[in-house]
Amino acid sequence: MLVKTEGIVLKNMKYKESDGILTVFTRKLGKISVMARGARNSKSQHLAGAQPLCYSDFVLYKGKSMYTLNNVDPIHNHYKLREDLDALSIASFFIELVDTVTIEGQSNNRLFTLFEESLGALERKKGDLSLHILRFLLQFLKYSGYEPYLKGCNQCGTGSSSRWLLNMEEGGLLCQHCQGNSSGIAKPLSKKTIRLANFLMVIDIEDLKELKVHPTLIKELDDVFLRYMMIHLDRTNFKSLDFLSKIRRDY
Repeated sequence: MLVKTEGIVLKNMKYKESDGILTVFTRKLGKISVMARGARNSKSQHLAGAQPLCYSDFVLYKGKSMYTLNNVDPIHNHYKLREDLDALSIASFFIELVDTVTIEGQSNNRLFTLFEESLGALERKKGDLSLHILRFLLQFLKYSGYEPYLKGCNQCGTGSSSRWLLNMEEGGLLCQHCQGNSSGIAKPLSKKTIRLANFLMVIDIEDLKELKVHPTLIKELDDVFLRYMMIHLDRTNFKSLDFLSKIRRDY
């Protein structure tokens, strides 16, 4: 049976001499493994569409244990990302996040759209790259089921407090009255940072280039939500994030 779907290549692992096994995040099928025969050959008609970061239309044959590539037609190859170290590092981080949370055969259309539009925005380099990372991270948490509750106190429901903490494990804010009733890791968040986080959860990608934010707010949001993400994904590190952290010192 032939299946057609849009997809973004996350990985292309060598198999035998010229074959590849692709990990593809698709709009219809979620994350899947695809046998791409001859796709690593320089003369293959499938070579361009089988590269990591390439957004393509796929025609796949569904076998018993794996899909086989029948045809691939690139929509956007994102080649410019490979020419910019900063953008490529950020894109690699996005790939690692998507690969970590997606499940074989389970679609997530909102995450797919977020992923593709974020790669396009990185390629165009419109706006602050740090804000692109934070927007992706916060909306990624939202669409992956790890969204923190940032509208008020997670325990009593109040929307007013002189100071706020984010309970990293429970995934919600704590007002000054409820902070003593909670256990686990908690990090302070200023009111301005909370407003920025809520805004980045919903802002359209095209409006991001007009947003100007003080570096102090970006750093506070970055420190808290990278840690939050690590806790909820049960990870201690991401290879791409380690490299990204080094180059971001120059931003």
